[in-house]
Amino acid sequence: MNRRAFLIYVLLLMPVGAALAGQGEGQALHRELVLVSGPVGPARRLTTTELRRVFLGMPVEIDGVRLRPLLNTSDPLIPRIFLQKIMFMSANHYHRRLRALAFRSGRQRPREVRNVQQLVEILVSQPGTVALMWKREVPTGKVRAPAREGPLGGGPLRVIQTIWESGP
Repeated sequence: MNRRAFLIYVLLLMPVGAALAGQGEGQALHRELVLVSGPVGPARRLTTTELRRVFLGMPVEIDGVRLRPLLNTSDPLIPRIFLQKIMFMSANHYHRRLRALAFRSGRQRPREVRNVQQLVEILVSQPGTVALMWKREVPTGKVRAPAREGPLGGGPLRVIQTIWESGP
């Protein structure tokens, strides 16, 4: 097949591929990334500056609670959105910045959590922790904290604010 015939073939199949890809659109493709905390956490939206400070390990206290970040790495898209919409920096620059702050001031790097269930347990059991997660993964109702984790008995996760939305 020559080059011209191949291009015509591809151009004719593009609408068919787009139509097939569009099947099942709607709620399945709509994603919402939210900032959540456990039962003890901020009750108001955080500014971009406050979010950046929290995720750089700097002390931020809101409503009498010191915020501690958790990095949700259960989905590879979450860190990419986080770096783009909150930190405004590349992954290399962010990690370099965390290392520099750790060496200069002894600040701890945010804890990375790769499992959504473990993330929920930590959010519920440790006051002041905040994390990003997909809204569809936020459990509704009361969540029990594991007895080994801390003094809190559990409670619902609170959605503080929406960070990013996709789709219509």
